[in-house]
Amino acid sequence: MKYFERSGTAWQIRADLRDKINFQITNLVETWPACVPRSADIVFIRNVLIYFDVSIKRQILENVHQRLKPDGTLSLGGAETTLNLHNGFERVQYERGGCFKKKRD
Repeated sequence: MKYFERSGTAWQIRADLRDKINFQITNLVETWPACVPRSADIVFIRNVLIYFDVSIKRQILENVHQRLKPDGTLSLGGAETTLNLHNGFERVQYERGGCFKKKRD
């Protein structure tokens, strides 16, 4: 709650934080452009991996892994996982959901 504010019936990130966030849209299957940072704190790819075959999922997860900071977080949809696809992540469970943290080398 401390990072968001109500906007009508929706929620949005507080304005002072939005200025510090780099939102990037990328085609996950193609070569990722240089403008995609290699030091991301968090990557959201929710409800997307389910549409790709195993080899493409592995490629996408490797791209994400290369771009996350050592303590970075990957947010996937509820039906998605990195299990048996990429060994560089570990699942972290929270009260209302979970995410995948980049494993420390």
